[in-house]
Amino acid sequence: MLIEDKQGNQLLALIRMQEAQLGELVALTHALVVARREGRSLLVFNRRRRYWELAGGMIDPGETARECARRELEEESGIVCAAGALRFVGAMKLLLQPTEYQPEVRVEHGALYAVEIQQVAPFVENEEIARACWWDGVEAIGEIAVIDAQLTQLV
Repeated sequence: MLIEDKQGNQLLALIRMQEAQLGELVALTHALVVARREGRSLLVFNRRRRYWELAGGMIDPGETARECARRELEEESGIVCAAGALRFVGAMKLLLQPTEYQPEVRVEHGALYAVEIQQVAPFVENEEIARACWWDGVEAIGEIAVIDAQLTQLV
């Protein structure tokens, strides 16, 4: 195990693999993006969860993990990037605790991407995300999803 959050969710592994192998994973559910600019990582403040996290979310039916990562980055931060600008890092293997939407403990896989951002669009808050910031990895900005903070260090 790499890290565990206070809810008991665990990042079990970051699997270095080829992106083409993602289809071999059981329960590939989501994609996250470590967007960097001038040595800082983009974090967004999730209104419902009340903490900072990486941009990302659930893969829609018919959508690839790469398409999901690009879409979620834009939806949550306003940053537009070409899907080809994303660099595939690997697959995250997570042990997740029950939630109101998923009532059982489960193992899921997610795709992790990284991208270097050249131009930043003005952030516009939305229903899901209240703020965005460029985090240096040490500055105290409030509660940060510990798994996401670890992922910024692993990329």
